[in-house]
Amino acid sequence: MITKDSPLTLGASDLFRQRGRAVASLLRPLAAGQRLKVDLADGMWHGGKAFGAFDAMKPKTDPREWLFRTFVPNISGNYFELWKPIEGGELFGIDRAYLSIFRVVPPATKDYLICLHSDPHDGAPDPMGRWKRGPHVHVLKAEDPLPKCHIPLNYGHLDQVMTSMDSLMAAMGDAVNLIVKDVLPRYR
Repeated sequence: MITKDSPLTLGASDLFRQRGRAVASLLRPLAAGQRLKVDLADGMWHGGKAFGAFDAMKPKTDPREWLFRTFVPNISGNYFELWKPIEGGELFGIDRAYLSIFRVVPPATKDYLICLHSDPHDGAPDPMGRWKRGPHVHVLKAEDPLPKCHIPLNYGHLDQVMTSMDSLMAAMGDAVNLIVKDVLPRYR
């Protein structure tokens, strides 16, 4: 549960004016050229406000369906964040940040490869809750049931990662860098 005491919050003005630029900066190393855009989805979404990334016209659909091209042909990404209001909407707490990378298979199929997720306020009992709260990956091109596993990237220092939005985004940035340098080049 997100509370006003959580360090993973932003004031409404910071969220609405600055968060899109921070997300674009996080994702830019993945993107094909400088076309990457980040914006709020229209209206409320799952009880909060959602940011999504795209590289064409802003979609009117669910932000989990918004796409951007990566620097590897036929590999695309989807990124969205859900922020839930606290105290009447003066403050928002991050509920989830999800990056999915997949191969686009014509005509319109998504062949998921890897997902980077963080569910900072997941209420599952530990250890599952700790695995899910920090940045973790799902390897989707593996034999079942491995794609359902949460592989934590910062388990040993999760408390440090969760001290602020800056530290959480630095950890997410490290994971994006891993995808940029070690995962995507293997699909060229």
